[in-house]
Amino acid sequence: MTDEKRLVIELDHLRKMYGDFVAVEDANFSIANGEFFAILGPSGCGKTTMLKMIAGFEKPTSGRVLLDGEDVSSVPPYRRNVNTVFQQYALFPHMSVFDNVAFGPRSAKKFDDARIKKDVTEILEVVRLGKFAARKPSQLSGGQQQRVALARALVNYPSALLLDEPLAALDLKLREAMQIELKRIQREVGISFIFVTHDQGEAITMSDRIAVMSEGRVEQIGTPEQIYRSPASLFVAGFIGSANLLPATVESNSKQWLHVRTTRGIALKVPVTSASFAVGDKVCVMLRPERLHPAQSIDESGSGLDGILTDLVYQGATARLIVHQTDDTEISALIDANALPSWARPGEKICLVWSDDCPYVLAGWPDHAGATTTSVDHVEASL
Repeated sequence: MTDEKRLVIELDHLRKMYGDFVAVEDANFSIANGEFFAILGPSGCGKTTMLKMIAGFEKPTSGRVLLDGEDVSSVPPYRRNVNTVFQQYALFPHMSVFDNVAFGPRSAKKFDDARIKKDVTEILEVVRLGKFAARKPSQLSGGQQQRVALARALVNYPSALLLDEPLAALDLKLREAMQIELKRIQREVGISFIFVTHDQGEAITMSDRIAVMSEGRVEQIGTPEQIYRSPASLFVAGFIGSANLLPATVESNSKQWLHVRTTRGIALKVPVTSASFAVGDKVCVMLRPERLHPAQSIDESGSGLDGILTDLVYQGATARLIVHQTDDTEISALIDANALPSWARPGEKICLVWSDDCPYVLAGWPDHAGATTTSVDHVEASL
């Protein structure tokens, strides 16, 4: 196995219980060397508990944590070759940036002063704080303080860096800038980053792979594109981005197409996925809003829905259309604001059409079967 493919962290059927409550259930996956891996899910889903078990702050109820092939399930945090960055950076206010970063190596007493100075200077250059080495934390911005915390965690080049929602306290502009910085830093140091977040935008922007969690279980692991385009469950479909979810029943199944009828009586044709569906199965048709386009009529293929445009929300580069159908279903479309037709006005009839490869079919119906549009906000509110 090459160094790039070496497994740094392996979770072997990991389980964590607090009394009768199961916080993490059967987590079973691996993280490779140099991988940016996100653990994503709503509050209370178990993602931070999983990170704490990797770090050693929580002991598994059952299962194992392997670090570089060694079972460390019972090894205390200070003896594991991982470091953690939390939301609160906990910098020493009376120390300079240099001394904050040098505190760990000096305490470990493994290297002489010359080696420590070299290592600290190098890592401060990586996080672009070389010119700020003499400053105190109070003299830095929030983003700069976060980079000091990163440098302090990275100075000894651990096998993996664990990050527990480190961007949560930053404002939107700084958070977006730090997403790019984190990815750059991770590429430069070349070690594994395990990043816990409830923000699907952060996970998609930075990660090589994402583990999506719900109620203690890992629902799906894959690249951002895989999880977005081919969600494994209704939860993943709604949590990653926005999705129109139409409950339906399979009426026929050919090798290429499923013919379904929604619970509101609308007939739709959707491409067959890898899943196997039989006539009579309850399914859910997912339509991503950005794949839908406004039109004045549905083309001959019938790939579309019509209704009344009830809301038009201008969002700068994009515009969101809310179309109310005669069956009380609401469908959302997201289009380029510059491509908005002049005839698309609230109160007017409109069709939303799509290409044949747009619909994606999932097994089962949503718990909230009366709702057809699901977004991250709707999902979190329902948990």
